[in-house]
Amino acid sequence: YPVYGDDSTVVADVNTHGRMYVRVDWDNSEAVWGNFESGVTGTELTQYSRGLYGARFTHESMEATDYEESKRHLSAFVSENQTALGHSEFLGTGGSLYYFRHTDILPGSEKLRIEVRDPDTNRVLENNTLTRGLDYEVDELQGRVILSRPLLPLVQGGAPSLILDGALDGSIAVLVADYEYLPDEFDANQVVYGARAKQWFGNHVAIGGTYVEEGRADEDYTLAGVDLTVQGGRDSWLKLEWGTSDATQANRFISTDGGLSFNNATVLAGTARSGDAYNVDLHLNGADFGLTSQWITNAWYKEVDDQFSVARRDDGANVLEYGIESQMPLREWRLG
Repeated sequence: YPVYGDDSTVVADVNTHGRMYVRVDWDNSEAVWGNFESGVTGTELTQYSRGLYGARFTHESMEATDYEESKRHLSAFVSENQTALGHSEFLGTGGSLYYFRHTDILPGSEKLRIEVRDPDTNRVLENNTLTRGLDYEVDELQGRVILSRPLLPLVQGGAPSLILDGALDGSIAVLVADYEYLPDEFDANQVVYGARAKQWFGNHVAIGGTYVEEGRADEDYTLAGVDLTVQGGRDSWLKLEWGTSDATQANRFISTDGGLSFNNATVLAGTARSGDAYNVDLHLNGADFGLTSQWITNAWYKEVDDQFSVARRDDGANVLEYGIESQMPLREWRLG
């Protein structure tokens, strides 16, 4: 029994906001009726991460590739859409206190991460998922978050830690929060469902597909995509993606003062929209080809319609990004 001030801990074995909770595990697979994370991840364009109540099935094959990837993945979920997705982004202020755009957050639904972005292209250089109780504490009623360490506005690129107290080099640190909340005049008599599948053919080629649909009172939201992965080594790959969406997933609110004020970056919200997006990502590590592991090359190409909408990236503008970067050691030559 927990007593305030001692070392007792509270463990909730049943994670549900409904009247029933069922969970069955076998091998690497799982079936759940209760609270769950939608868990549609693994791609750049068609990620769908929400905390929902309903049914979810996840299957991971026992067979793996030489690079420790499960050869077959399948996940599917269905839920009554009882809440709406909220998305808030905060530029680091040097402090630890931040306020979400919304209050009355669904307990346990928040997902926080810190993104380190290039100041010129806004490309995400590093991504670090935060853990509740270790990295932050949250007050759902007030929509308030307190980080365990201050988030600086700029961080050192390539450093092991994303939150630093030393000199700064210009990379932008952004706190990104996704959560569930109950908006005014919300119609809960709708269904959200989706699925993600990925199959490896041998050890080097994989094909995946994603489909999600949110039933809404006004306009349904749809997200779909396919992806191809060519694995050349443990740390070398080529990924090709295509995604498409209908309607706006969620308004993207950005704050530069810790949540005291917000700017809605989703300029096309409320309009009929349908768009596509394309992404190419190449990563090469010299160790996979018999060279030094200190030789690493990245190349990327991304094209996004202004009508394409996912909560984590919805600028309402046509985007074209491409570039290449490489790093390798230089030997020291001496004469004589």
